[in-house]
Amino acid sequence: MMTLGGMAAAVGLVIDDAVVMLEHMVRRMQEHGTAKAATLLDAAAEMGKPLLGSTTATIVVFTPLAFISGVTGGFFKSLAVTMVACLVVSLLYPTLELTVPLFLGTGGIDQDTPPRMQAALVRDMCAAGTRVTSVLYPDLNHREVVPFSPQDSIPFLRAAFAGEELAGNCDALPFSMNR
Repeated sequence: MMTLGGMAAAVGLVIDDAVVMLEHMVRRMQEHGTAKAATLLDAAAEMGKPLLGSTTATIVVFTPLAFISGVTGGFFKSLAVTMVACLVVSLLYPTLELTVPLFLGTGGIDQDTPPRMQAALVRDMCAAGTRVTSVLYPDLNHREVVPFSPQDSIPFLRAAFAGEELAGNCDALPFSMNR
């Protein structure tokens, strides 16, 4: 339930930031009487830093909640992790095109970050032009992926560091959005 609450709060914050940005851009267009790209880019740049600051402040405030122990910690961990993950992704979304290839191992029974959410991120990164190599470990959860992924991740890293061209598998992702 706290994860759902975290998603709702994070979506609200992201939408609020978008509305603030759009209102500022419309105000600048009205002041200058034009919708030229330069005017809009200037308005976006002007409002970008305050929005980045407010989003970063929220991330800084919620991150420690993920490390509280006991019953309270168990209750708030999902809220904190969800809020921080959503806000970080909202900051990274315009730059989902990475210049380096990305390896992503997904646990098929992951409850912390369900495979459908990871699939959506991979699809968005692929659409943005990032070369993603995504591997599904169908019978593993989130914590089990790391110890079992070296069979795939180490050859990936060796090839990346050797400067080999890694095309990724965006055309044939190993999982569906329905999991």
